[in-house]
Amino acid sequence: MFLACSQVFFQPTKEPKYLLDREQVRYDDIYLHPSGKGKIHARLFHSRKDTSKGLIVHFHGNAENLSSHFLHFFWITNEGYDYLVFDYSGYGESEGLPSRRQAIEDGKAVLQYSWDSIPSAKKRFFVVGQSLGGALVVPAVAEWPLQNKIDMLILDATFDRYPREARRVMAAHWISWPFQWLGWLLVSGDENPKDFYPRIQVPHTLVTHCLDDKIVDGDFAQEIMDQLPGKENRLWTFPVCGHTGFFHFPRTQGRRKLMKLMDSIFVKPSFNGG
Repeated sequence: MFLACSQVFFQPTKEPKYLLDREQVRYDDIYLHPSGKGKIHARLFHSRKDTSKGLIVHFHGNAENLSSHFLHFFWITNEGYDYLVFDYSGYGESEGLPSRRQAIEDGKAVLQYSWDSIPSAKKRFFVVGQSLGGALVVPAVAEWPLQNKIDMLILDATFDRYPREARRVMAAHWISWPFQWLGWLLVSGDENPKDFYPRIQVPHTLVTHCLDDKIVDGDFAQEIMDQLPGKENRLWTFPVCGHTGFFHFPRTQGRRKLMKLMDSIFVKPSFNGG
């Protein structure tokens, strides 16, 4: 039963969901080997403009792998940004087994690589976590020594406590509904995002959520917002757009609003590249 509860959060697949035509889409596959351990696969999509305005790094949700999750933010390359999405250990081409702590370590390695090796990060550096990715990105950023290099952290359709989210997921299915209370007992609170919020020092934070979300309760958005430190925090919600739909459906105006906000953040004065 404990294993079954844990599997609520990690449901990786190894096979690609969508195959891309390299003649139509500019991207590089990147393989990291942090601390000599198994490889981590990341994919960098290049800006479709002549130059890049900055970089956005994506911590994706719990199912499948980056070959499907890239669709959530691939559109941002049309707006002049580079976009990096990666797979946690055990997902897609990434080796090893998935766990909260391992995924956090994977994320920190990707953040370090992005800052060290992708020039556009020196212009503007944004990090987004969706669903499970929003729970993993918080401790990853909090523990990364260079988190002050990040210009904005975006938390989309995510939660602040694993046991509470497990209970909600179990309550949503008739077969597990009678056992929903076990979510509090069998799902560990280790690496709960709420324990890391006080350590977040990113200058701008954006929380987004669709209020009709049936996977992660929309009430989490305000609760997360209330726990974040700092003054430059924003909360955007929309009544009807489902799970992780805020930046998908035109009616939310999510993409337009995000571009306006990202473009308003000034290029780092220390940037000297092209």
